[in-house]
Amino acid sequence: MVNNSKYNPLRLNHIGHLVALILFSIILFSFVSCSSDSSKKEKTLNVKTEPNIQTLADMPYHADTLLPPTIDTYDINRLDESMTIKAVDSKTNLGGSAGHYLDYNFIGLTSAKYNVKGVLISVEVAEFATPEDAYGHYSIIRPNGAALIKMGTESYTVGASRYITQGPYVMTLSTDDTTGNAATAVSLLGHEIVTSISEKPLPPNWYILFPYKDKVAASKRYYAYNYLDIPDFNQAYTTDFIVNKDTVTIFLTHDPNGEQFIKFNDYANTVTKLNVPELIDFDKGYSVAFLHPKYGVVIGGMAREKVVGI
Repeated sequence: MVNNSKYNPLRLNHIGHLVALILFSIILFSFVSCSSDSSKKEKTLNVKTEPNIQTLADMPYHADTLLPPTIDTYDINRLDESMTIKAVDSKTNLGGSAGHYLDYNFIGLTSAKYNVKGVLISVEVAEFATPEDAYGHYSIIRPNGAALIKMGTESYTVGASRYITQGPYVMTLSTDDTTGNAATAVSLLGHEIVTSISEKPLPPNWYILFPYKDKVAASKRYYAYNYLDIPDFNQAYTTDFIVNKDTVTIFLTHDPNGEQFIKFNDYANTVTKLNVPELIDFDKGYSVAFLHPKYGVVIGGMAREKVVGI
């Protein structure tokens, strides 16, 4: 995906080199599996359809067990009982943000307030159907280039708020305190929460296929549904790159049955089609380029049971 709607054939071939890089990576590391820990069968969700609130409501919920009680040793003081909002109640209780949660197969969230070393902190732990869904929710609100912190799978701070993801959870710790103790207190409480999560702090493994050169820091994202506003073009992993001062996005979806490519190609038939650069070694006959009305030039095709593109 190129964030420029002006079509230039020479530029189209130039950015095609970047797609060629990811195709090479996919061929080299084609053994990589996108499956999550198979032992977590109770949280398996088929995300080939739109989110089903009743299905989400029936899923096991564990986020309410992650908020620690008062721990005198660390001066962590729980100030209130926790409050939980489940998927079935999200549209009533989460207002305009409910859709963003549900787009990532949201099961529920639990919140509470703490006093940690004299710093007042509000904590929210949101639970999603899969680690990919949690990472997607977390990554969409994370700004490109954010300074990442070694906590959980990934963490960053904006203002006085710390955002953390690990396993199927996203933790948000917020404070209005501007003293020097605030960051220490937030880190202390965040550490207590993430260490109680049994899932390993690993990002979705598809990201190892993306090339490293010219990559924008902290730009990995995951889209559960309708990537590029294409109906049912789902489960897309993306990373941003800098090419000739432009920011471009490489995307990847797992597509063993070709269903994703059909959705991708069907959409291409509704907009202006372009020529696919010959240097990109897609599977023969399974590639397309088009001018997206919102995102500019898009090139994509099949390679080793995946749809990859830029």
